[in-house]
Amino acid sequence: MVGCRAMSYGKTRSAGLFALWILGAACATTRGEEAIVSSLSASDYAPLRVGASWTYAMMFLGQRGEMTIRMLGERDGYFYDNKGGMFRHTPEGLRDPKRYLIRTPIQPGNRWKSIVSASAVEHYEIVRVGEPCESEAGAFSDCLVIVSSLRKDANVSLRIRWTWARHVGLLKVETEALIKGQGVQPQTKQSLIRYALNGAREKGAGDPGGGADRTDTPTAPDVGAVDGRDGGDSAPGGGGIEGDGTTGEDGRMDAEDSNEPGGWTR
Repeated sequence: MVGCRAMSYGKTRSAGLFALWILGAACATTRGEEAIVSSLSASDYAPLRVGASWTYAMMFLGQRGEMTIRMLGERDGYFYDNKGGMFRHTPEGLRDPKRYLIRTPIQPGNRWKSIVSASAVEHYEIVRVGEPCESEAGAFSDCLVIVSSLRKDANVSLRIRWTWARHVGLLKVETEALIKGQGVQPQTKQSLIRYALNGAREKGAGDPGGGADRTDTPTAPDVGAVDGRDGGDSAPGGGGIEGDGTTGEDGRMDAEDSNEPGGWTR
């Protein structure tokens, strides 16, 4: 195989020079892409600003509600939101008090783990960077996808797919349970409907192209609308969806005790 540091010359000088030119171009492209990826930071995909808001459609067990996350202020080095979530950027990435949600280097294959309790270890991996994605809020050209997993017991594991849109924030959270003898069971889905950054008017669903300004105030209550109860202890993507963490008769799990972040985070 021809590499960037060494190559086999062709049968003729011209062939060798041509091969060298092609190799040099390929190496320059690879190094350029690596430089772009290595320059990315968590703040590119997770902007933290007081006053910013994100409204999500919440789907769980066939029910749909809405949840709005608002950044209210800063305290003890963290930005905090109206759901009790706390976040901050460090040189290593985006974290809450328990785990890193995004960790550098931001490139496919980067893995890390977080020990969130004596019996719970979360595993994370970046699977995609710089690819297009979409939600009800619109289409976005540069997205970061992270998959996390948590083994709850011998029979059940949780897997979560996080999609972040560059310069927007968390776009989607999709949670599924891997249940022994039952296979993969979809759990919750959270999808961005509209958002507002820098004190600007909202952008998102219902606007031409998914990005026009909105003048109306979000009608979603601060608590999740699925069961009308306080969403403070919700599972990933589960604002307002509560439960005891057990598996029901249909193979689906109640939402609460997963230890993973809910909304932007728990």
